[in-house]
Amino acid sequence: YDYLIAGAGLFGAVFAQEAKKAGKKCLVIDKREHIAGNIYTREVEGIQVHEYGAHIFHTSSREVWEYVNKFAEFNRYTNAPVANYKGEIYNMPFNMNTFHKLWGVVTPQEAKAKIEEQKRAHAVEHPKNLEEQAINLVGTDVYTRLVKGYTEKQWGRRAAELPAFIIKRLPVRFTYDNNYFNDNYQGIPIGGYTGMIERMLEGTEVRLQENFLEKREYYQDMAAVIDGRFAEWRALPENQAQKPVKPMAIKPEDIKMLLTDWDGPTTCFASDRIVVDGCKVGECYRLQPDLGNEGWDSGWHFFAGDEDEEYLDDSRHCDFYDLNLLCNYDPDILPLLKKPYGTWLGRDEDGAFRELEDE
Repeated sequence: YDYLIAGAGLFGAVFAQEAKKAGKKCLVIDKREHIAGNIYTREVEGIQVHEYGAHIFHTSSREVWEYVNKFAEFNRYTNAPVANYKGEIYNMPFNMNTFHKLWGVVTPQEAKAKIEEQKRAHAVEHPKNLEEQAINLVGTDVYTRLVKGYTEKQWGRRAAELPAFIIKRLPVRFTYDNNYFNDNYQGIPIGGYTGMIERMLEGTEVRLQENFLEKREYYQDMAAVIDGRFAEWRALPENQAQKPVKPMAIKPEDIKMLLTDWDGPTTCFASDRIVVDGCKVGECYRLQPDLGNEGWDSGWHFFAGDEDEEYLDDSRHCDFYDLNLLCNYDPDILPLLKKPYGTWLGRDEDGAFRELEDE
């Protein structure tokens, strides 16, 4: 084989298709029992069910749109979601139709003035939790009716108990356009995504229920392209050196095996303030991993606690790392690791961690 492609999702299928056109021989493997990754669809009583949640294809690239249409005919689906609050229907994302329903305003200037009025009345200079952050962004009416309930249902915790930096911004549009996306093209393949991926993979050998990470010694001589599980593969200790070089605060030879009493997933997400600058963990939380990622993602996110929005907006300042590596940076996190999803912890001035909640 010229290429081993680990993951039969959209990226893997496109790569296999293009490599085949270039005369290359590929082997595609996937640990699941089906192709198409998280966009896998199956027909149930004539309905295409999106097994891992709804996926709407959207792009502003004419080239990309014409490419995917070679493998599937797309319907004209336009994503225009609505929210139901106590029997009242509101357009999402928040736009002039939403604001007219809320306040009877007609012009963008009227809507902006109303939002600013509510923000000023309830502004918090340093938001301590998601609720305060959201009100700072969109005011009380929009937050109470259209953010609070959905957020608390999604996270399983009160919004006042969630960290502020979960919400960096909330999209607000001062037009009467209900289209969720700004892209020029959008739709869903007629007949589902699985058929589209099947057509991309025609002529390419595919092996299912094959886990690259469990058989990497067998596959290591095949030169891999890692697809959707790239974060999992990249977080393995032996692959840390393959990332862009950063001046790590701990030398590789000084890393010890501290994660001895742990049988869970071994990947976490961490800020460079810890890994590069050598700061102790000041704040951490554990999220339920996305569907399909439970086998590798521990759900833990670690921060020094002094990162601002601008710092975290730059994706180069955070990355996936081996959980044992983070324990070497701060062994104090070891007793915390078995806490349940939804845990949010901060370090006190005395160095002890405590549960964070609304104060």
